[in-house]
Amino acid sequence: MALLVSKSLQETEFNKIYSQYHQTIFRNIKKLIYDDDLALDILQEVFITLWNNREHKLFDKNVSGWLFTVSYNKSIDFLRRKITEELLEESKIANLKSNFDESLEFENQYALKLELLEEAIQSLSPRKKEVFKLYRYEGLSKEEVAEKLMISKESVGDYLKQANAFIREYVHKKSPSITNLFLLGCFLKFFN
Repeated sequence: MALLVSKSLQETEFNKIYSQYHQTIFRNIKKLIYDDDLALDILQEVFITLWNNREHKLFDKNVSGWLFTVSYNKSIDFLRRKITEELLEESKIANLKSNFDESLEFENQYALKLELLEEAIQSLSPRKKEVFKLYRYEGLSKEEVAEKLMISKESVGDYLKQANAFIREYVHKKSPSITNLFLLGCFLKFFN
């Protein structure tokens, strides 16, 4: 026997409908949503929707059919939202992984370039290497380097120019890409 919902659905009629259909509707929701708590939330939404729309002529028809349709639609809506959220989360994770991979690749490239620069510096003559390291790594002024090594300030400048030229040439021979030259230029400008 199907109950028909009239325009003036009273609370007792609503309770009667709830008692008669809530378990069956819950089982149907459970077929789509495998979580008891979520299924109960959707069941509650279904009956809230029935209560909120009790005055509409829309309900002057078979209540059980209406409840099953609404519960199905709400379940499908929930699943769509859940899938969308999961896809967004997966997208965020993929972006983070991609950014991490790019960052790691950049760090690896940067490390290789620094290694190449260090290799070039190690290939300098002992005196040029000493001047270069005191000036570039230890941050001494040309005057301080000259004083420490007991050479003229002009000699320090010459050694630095020769060292820079040698390093540029060394890097260009080993790896002539623009990126390496750009990095080298930044490195040498930073230390000039």
